[in-house]
Amino acid sequence: QQISLSYYDEAYDETPWPTSKADPAFQTSIRHAGTLVSPHRNNSALLLRIATAIDQKTPVVQALEQWREQGNQVKPSDLRCIIKKLQDSERFPHALQISEWMSSHRVYTLFPEDMASRVLLMDTVLGLKEAERFFETIPETMKDYTVYTSLLTLYTRNDDTLDKAEAVFEKMRELGFLLKPTPFNLMLSLYSPLKRHDNVNSLLREMEDNNVKPDDLTANHALLVYAAVSNIKAMEKFLSSPENQTGMGNVHRHGKGLLGVRRNGEVLSYAA
Repeated sequence: QQISLSYYDEAYDETPWPTSKADPAFQTSIRHAGTLVSPHRNNSALLLRIATAIDQKTPVVQALEQWREQGNQVKPSDLRCIIKKLQDSERFPHALQISEWMSSHRVYTLFPEDMASRVLLMDTVLGLKEAERFFETIPETMKDYTVYTSLLTLYTRNDDTLDKAEAVFEKMRELGFLLKPTPFNLMLSLYSPLKRHDNVNSLLREMEDNNVKPDDLTANHALLVYAAVSNIKAMEKFLSSPENQTGMGNVHRHGKGLLGVRRNGEVLSYAA
């Protein structure tokens, strides 16, 4: 599950893109630049330099250095745009190189969202241990909701890191970061396949107590675990809850279908 990084989701003023032999997916993302933005129209020229470097198998940071040596400015917004586009085209090593270059040039002001993006890139390119090491180097003042949610995302992918996921979730609770459904959904995605009914109930109660409105993912995880343990009453209660009555039509239809299956005594195969 992806998290929203506000600095990586701004509107982008599209500019024409010249032909390049670079990866088609990367070319397409550049031609149809839809998110991330820069008020500087020369960013498409910089993107072309990056695409050419990738095509020629030369370091992308070399293209950035040459760009600066020629008297051009490299704006942080341009770098964030390029990182996002490289991620979208699955050029993760190149995206990480630019992220590291951005950090090494201390003339740029970095934000927690930059750290959050890099945590995810470190994991994808170098593995979980390196992502953890990088997380430990982030100043405490920079570890906001997005940074902790990135780390939680990594720990909730399988039950081998369940203890670490629970520790991060508890830290987020202490810091007052549990105000959105995403952290809860991440934990539910971990507990649901394990049929941890009590943990699911506890998370749903906490969401209700904190006035965190469940979304479709929350509902799907809850209904599946209730169905898996044949807890029809819990399913009915969840579906009838006022906060779950609006905006989740598909979930309600799915939930009622699961109820029908259980009431008829049919065996329901569990799938997270």
